[in-house]
Amino acid sequence: MSKYWKIIPIGLIVIFAFIATAIISIKGSILQTEEEIDTIFIKRCAGCHGTDGVPTIPDVPDFTDPKFQNSHTDEELIKSITNGKDPRMPAYGEILEKEQIQALVPYIRKLVKKEEKKAARKTTKKG
Repeated sequence: MSKYWKIIPIGLIVIFAFIATAIISIKGSILQTEEEIDTIFIKRCAGCHGTDGVPTIPDVPDFTDPKFQNSHTDEELIKSITNGKDPRMPAYGEILEKEQIQALVPYIRKLVKKEEKKAARKTTKKG
């Protein structure tokens, strides 16, 4: 019976390690809240793209422009955020989690000017 008492603590350690790994894994895959994505956008993107998507410096894409929104796929935006765009935009692939980068795309999509969303949709439907 005494040899089992030596095995039990090791078994408990293994179980706790497994549970901790599962919790960390699940936490990483939980979708980011709008507030968290807003914070990431302001911290990482707003310096050039403005807090509302209107650029603060020249030659930076205007996220409120329907033409920009319609000419870039979600995959292209993810690639740009992940790998950066020379010479100005840094790569965030090693700074942000994959889920955070993916969550930035719908956030950027929402920045298009509301009154121009309808016009952009009509243009897309006609073309």
